[in-house]
Amino acid sequence: MPRSQRAHPSPWVLGFTAEDHRYERHVRTLPEPAVPPERISRPLGILLHPDEDGWTAPELSESFLSRLAAPTRSVRLAGCGHFPVEEPGFQQLLDEVAVELASLESAA
Repeated sequence: MPRSQRAHPSPWVLGFTAEDHRYERHVRTLPEPAVPPERISRPLGILLHPDEDGWTAPELSESFLSRLAAPTRSVRLAGCGHFPVEEPGFQQLLDEVAVELASLESAA
């Protein structure tokens, strides 16, 4: 389904994100995590992020992922909004999880 035909966030949400300059003010006020990401060296960190997420900018998630000391990989789910149920991204999500589970089973 074309993005223009999908449900959009309410005007309140659009106003909220515009007012907060795409989350910058919130990021500055969040407390530091109990364990800094730079000290997390395992397991593998995998980010499966919708590429059309209008609520959480992929760059925000990728910024946190880049701070992890653990090996990481990032996958943008094609054609998905904030809650990734659209295809082909939903199948991509399932495939990525299946691959990771299979690798854990083979390592055990």
